[in-house]
Amino acid sequence: MRNNSNLVKRGLFYGRFQPFHNGHYSVIEQMDRDGLDEIIIGVSSSQETGTIRNPFTAEERREMITQSLDITKKVHLVNLYDQYECNKWVAHIEEVCPNFDYLYICNNHLRELFQTNGYLVREFERVDGISATNVRQAIASSGNWEQYVHPKVKEVILAVNGVERIRRMK
Repeated sequence: MRNNSNLVKRGLFYGRFQPFHNGHYSVIEQMDRDGLDEIIIGVSSSQETGTIRNPFTAEERREMITQSLDITKKVHLVNLYDQYECNKWVAHIEEVCPNFDYLYICNNHLRELFQTNGYLVREFERVDGISATNVRQAIASSGNWEQYVHPKVKEVILAVNGVERIRRMK
């Protein structure tokens, strides 16, 4: 277990954020309300880009996050790279992330994995009807994808030609 030993309370939330949507944003708001001093956001699958499942680069996803956040706490943004063995995943996070007190996660398998390794897990509820898959599908089909993302995320997606990129991939 590698929890934070100093007085600064940190929480980690990670995801692919393809793209960063209002459901992700609600988790960050929960972290802000939970009294953490600092928030760590891990951009996972950072090496992946150029596919319908991962259309945005890690840098573009980081930009979506930084542009949309409206919190006063210190935020650490870290790139996480896929590890295809569970134990390697925990070790990778320990290697690249600052020490943290809580992990915010809703995946049962990963929750158990981190709890087994001594981490304190705080669960969050998914926002009904919002997933990055649904957002990408709405973009691909000319649907109303804007309702699922912060206006600043929309600006980033438009600035990097994300709509056209996704539509070409479908």
